[in-house]
Amino acid sequence: MHVLFYGSSPDTVSARFTILDTDGKEFCIIDRSWSGQSLSVDFTSAAFGGKEYLFPLDIRSSKIGHENSSQVGDGTFLPKYFLEDGECMLLSSRYSSKCRSALSDLCFFAIWQSKRMQSRYSKIYSIELSGLKTGTRYEIVIDSKGSLKLLQM
Repeated sequence: MHVLFYGSSPDTVSARFTILDTDGKEFCIIDRSWSGQSLSVDFTSAAFGGKEYLFPLDIRSSKIGHENSSQVGDGTFLPKYFLEDGECMLLSSRYSSKCRSALSDLCFFAIWQSKRMQSRYSKIYSIELSGLKTGTRYEIVIDSKGSLKLLQM
């Protein structure tokens, strides 16, 4: 996922989020403003066969108060942008329909589980996007240890 931070005011924050498939092909752009002062992205996971797969879940905005931050609104639900006719578009088209179907099943499990109790089979991970530079592009990646990282492009 790529992020281009447009900027913020006391009440809103604006950015462009680009969702890419496993070949790096852009297939979805979310270009908008949110109420609040900073953004974060939540990912949900599904663990299967000794591997953990992460799926973008929500873009959330926060208002920073004197003591701590608080969520503003419900956020932007991301699966509606990468699930098309029951198929997960995060896996590039060069993969077989069997692989695409298996990833779709994991995705639906992770989304379903995200609304319930977290377990060893599914967790929520968040990456905070506060402090981004206006006009700068960033990339959200999963490093070799399975942690989310924000890298400047």
